[in-house]
Amino acid sequence: MRVLAPSFLFFACSMPSLTAQTVRIVPDHFPTIDAAIQAAAPGDVVHVRTQPTPYPPFTIDRPVAIVGSAIDGQAPTVGVAAGAAITVNLQPGQRASVTRIDAAPTSGATLTKAVVANGGHLTLEDCRFLAGHDPAGNTGLAGVDVTDTDLVLLFTRIEGGTAAAALRATTSRVSLVSSRCFGANPNGAGVVVQDSTLHGNDAWLLGGENFLNAAGGPALVVGGASQVWLTDSTVRSGMGSPAGSAIVNSTATPVELRATVPTLALSFGGATPPPVVVGPTVVNPNLLRLRWSEQLYRRGTLRLGQPWFVHTTGPANTPVLLAFSFAPSATAALVTRQPALLPGDVAAMFLLLTDPSGTASFGGSVPNTAALVGAGLWAQSIAGTGLPFEASPFAGAVVRPY
Repeated sequence: MRVLAPSFLFFACSMPSLTAQTVRIVPDHFPTIDAAIQAAAPGDVVHVRTQPTPYPPFTIDRPVAIVGSAIDGQAPTVGVAAGAAITVNLQPGQRASVTRIDAAPTSGATLTKAVVANGGHLTLEDCRFLAGHDPAGNTGLAGVDVTDTDLVLLFTRIEGGTAAAALRATTSRVSLVSSRCFGANPNGAGVVVQDSTLHGNDAWLLGGENFLNAAGGPALVVGGASQVWLTDSTVRSGMGSPAGSAIVNSTATPVELRATVPTLALSFGGATPPPVVVGPTVVNPNLLRLRWSEQLYRRGTLRLGQPWFVHTTGPANTPVLLAFSFAPSATAALVTRQPALLPGDVAAMFLLLTDPSGTASFGGSVPNTAALVGAGLWAQSIAGTGLPFEASPFAGAVVRPY
């Protein structure tokens, strides 16, 4: 079933809470991203132009939107020699986003991270991140490392450098949509969650490959008081002697899967393959998924006036509530099993009915108001016959100025 809304008049009640913000351009107005952030007021947009040389690392310590421009598919790159390329320190309720910015270690750099985040609500959209080399292989290095953070990863690719995990989340809530997490060779994990929730849709979690006569990396490691839900995703271990397990879940809570089959990579030299899954998993056909019409790794834009569609899938012939937000501040599991939009952040809700294939769609055009630049459109679907309801991964797209 498809419901098309050609305009967004139904969001008018929420628009007064958004105000147009200043766009600060790097390097036209400021030589570095960090300088532009330090001059920015909460809600401002820092537009970063592509240049031949990498930008230096920067810190986000206030609610701002960092938006890169792409030329021939190349986005602005941040080079890091030590520490993190992007450091994010936000207070609870503050939100920031990084869109179309890449980060990688400089030549010879070791133990570097692309993103380190603590607190607040952070969106990483249409980015390419690479962690640095870990010579010892035992430091717990990760390309993106978040703590106490609401993290939304969209259309983003993360790779460990050497012996590093792609993504590690500690006491955080992660929504992973149409993104790829590649654990580093020789045995890096794709994703590690500790005391966190991970809600993925159309995600790839791949363990690192080991060609050094040792075990390959796991795709997903789950520990502490964590919960994981994955739909339409690829979860595959890395090759090795033997291969790694696809999922290593040390908790008593099953990893819930829909249209997701964990798989083992090749074990070399006659090594006995390990179990595909260590720890509990369960198939849950009631899990919801949600996808935007934007293309994966698009390096494009979601601009004012641009048309879009959201597609959600769940049980067939079932009512689904579709909630929209312009500026989410956090998520919580109030009436849902998975983290969901806070009631105060919801701009509008619509009741749809899935078709016999279980799909419902909704679309329209981005409202032509400058207040949305740097904010964006966010959606989540909710369904179920009783409390707590099922919620899809939380996803959206940042509206860009250019």
